[in-house]
Amino acid sequence: MKKVSLRAFSALLMAFLIVIGLFVYIGRYIKDGEMWALYFDQSTSGSTYTLTDCNGTVLAKMGGGEKSYAENANTRIACYHVTGDYTGNVGTGALSSFKSKLSGFNLITGIEEQEDVNLQLTVDTDLNLKAYEALNGRKGAVMVYNYKTGEVLCMVSSPSIDPLNPPETLPDGAYINRCISASFTPGSVFKLVTLTAALENIDNIYHRTFSCAGSVDVKGVKINCTGVHGQQTIEQALSNSCNCAFAEISLELGPDIIAQYAEKLGITTSLKLDSISTQAGNYDKDSSMSAAMAWSGIGQYNDLVCPYAMMRLAGAYANGGTVVEPSLLGQSVKTTQLLSSDTAQKVASMMNYNVVYHYGQERFPGLNISAKTGTAEVGDGKAAHGWVVGFLAFLIFFAAFAFTFAWPGLFVSGKSLIAVPRRSQMMALIGIVRLSVLAFFLKESVLLAFPIPVLIAVLILSVVTGIMAFSVQFLLVLPYVILVAGCVSELVKILR
Repeated sequence: MKKVSLRAFSALLMAFLIVIGLFVYIGRYIKDGEMWALYFDQSTSGSTYTLTDCNGTVLAKMGGGEKSYAENANTRIACYHVTGDYTGNVGTGALSSFKSKLSGFNLITGIEEQEDVNLQLTVDTDLNLKAYEALNGRKGAVMVYNYKTGEVLCMVSSPSIDPLNPPETLPDGAYINRCISASFTPGSVFKLVTLTAALENIDNIYHRTFSCAGSVDVKGVKINCTGVHGQQTIEQALSNSCNCAFAEISLELGPDIIAQYAEKLGITTSLKLDSISTQAGNYDKDSSMSAAMAWSGIGQYNDLVCPYAMMRLAGAYANGGTVVEPSLLGQSVKTTQLLSSDTAQKVASMMNYNVVYHYGQERFPGLNISAKTGTAEVGDGKAAHGWVVGFLAFLIFFAAFAFTFAWPGLFVSGKSLIAVPRRSQMMALIGIVRLSVLAFFLKESVLLAFPIPVLIAVLILSVVTGIMAFSVQFLLVLPYVILVAGCVSELVKILR
């Protein structure tokens, strides 16, 4: 009887272990099945797998006994971290990250041999080439995406190499995609995070002024500023990148709130670019409310930010607080609400103010840019980190144009559509409203892209045709004809 019981127990134990092993195998198969299937050399397959950019330029081709990269050497170098290589040195490259799509792997059927599998990325090789040339051998990262569709248009990391002809001695960090797999001291671009927290947690911050005498003492430690800014609003403080003002704001907010917003805005978390995990940033809370706390709100101390996270945050400011999640594979369908539309609009407006009044709109003809720069001291005699984060708000311009152009439509027919005692009074009112609309958008720098003579002509003719009741109706429309001509002219420049 004891022997029967022992055998039964042994059989049940073996069955239990088999079931456990089966579940482990299924789990590993789901997780690693693709890697198992792709372990053997794909060159033995008769299929062809092609990786291209958004314009159809071949970045890599494999299968059918051959493996190749882009024909142009500069393209191979500029797009190396996007493409990756066949040896898997760049683990975040498309050749490694999107193996299943390139090979046609399926969990049920495995790898089905098929011909002419084409995977098209959203990246534009021409943009990558220009960005890599602009870096001019410096270590750095450049990333651009369409914040309306999520399409990643440019992703460049330097230093880079030619995967077809790699050098004997590799430059330091050649395999690291600095756009998504590294984090750096952010400097003043982190002030956007502190500013966002301040707008939502400090009452009447718009009506306050901040004093800057060139430095501020925090518990015996001097925090230096870039200049002596005197009394300034929060908008001016951001434009001046005033360390004194943001040190005061950081201490008022406290470490918990800033840490909360750093996480909420995606700065300190690992994000996803399609299936690729990005490098998480860092924000160390200093509860002593010392100079370290002040420096952390400025973007120094132990702060670290991944360029991808900062680009994504800029997209949220540009898009009314909503992030269309970036993608290398096509238009994104996933969105994330990072912050309120009101806060996003305020930060975007301040970033635009920074460009117009600090850097000068004349540097960016035909473009409505909102941006923030940052310089991060990293110590040990190393060169400072330089950052530029921003966006092009071209959609705002078209909205402004449509709104102002609609006003004369009430009277171009020869008679008023609104019954008023005196037509001249209504004309005067229309002129004032028209001027107010134009002045508002001029203040917001939306129309500053147009040539000065055009703007002067629009303003003068708006006054004349608005106040005087001309019988010739086309004069009412003439200022907008000029505006349309200016719009078309600048749009042609932009498209070129």
